[in-house]
Amino acid sequence: MGTTTAYRLALPEGSEAKYLVMMEDISQGERVLGFTVNGRFTGKCIGHKRIITLPPGAKEVALEITQAKAEPVLRSIAVYQGINTLKDYKCHTSK
Repeated sequence: MGTTTAYRLALPEGSEAKYLVMMEDISQGERVLGFTVNGRFTGKCIGHKRIITLPPGAKEVALEITQAKAEPVLRSIAVYQGINTLKDYKCHTSK
């Protein structure tokens, strides 16, 4: 796939993110082959669930799917500060 898919999550004022949790809809197969988070962390797959520890002081999360074997289908993207969810982005498909 030649194009990228990007998600940007702005966090509430005064909060910092510690973890990014991503989930692919694997009922349609694992499609993501490469991604970056905040331009720093790179990974090759997301699968059922991928948890990324964010650098201290993260005020925003930018996820970019850089390579996929088909249109990426994510179930959810959530940002956590310890056990509390700061931002939960449910990804919906039209299927």
